[in-house]
Amino acid sequence: MAKELATQCDALFIEFMDGIPDNAGNPVATQKIIATLVETFGKPTVAANEATVKNGALAGVVKLPAEQGELAAEMMLKVIQGTPISDLPVTQNKRGKRILNADTLHALGIMPKPHVLKGVSIVKTAE
Repeated sequence: MAKELATQCDALFIEFMDGIPDNAGNPVATQKIIATLVETFGKPTVAANEATVKNGALAGVVKLPAEQGELAAEMMLKVIQGTPISDLPVTQNKRGKRILNADTLHALGIMPKPHVLKGVSIVKTAE
């Protein structure tokens, strides 16, 4: 499927959950699955969690726990002050931690300009 997707898109978003079984029903190591997917796809891969980037995805922007807590506290305060829960707006994070995997960047032959890396956390693929 990754080879077919590579002919149809320029990047692949990986939303990964642990515990995917192999053909024998045994859980396959997360790192092995992501590494195989990244290699087979052969183009940039992005994720929304740090572990997936550390396991080989090219880049990601992950939620910050402090922002999650801040949003929850603001909503709870409104509820305590009498706002019905049904009146609370649906919201989303506005900030995030940017992460880039140096090993995958190198493997794809991407050479970003230094200013692009400002504020980015650089990781290497876990071994």
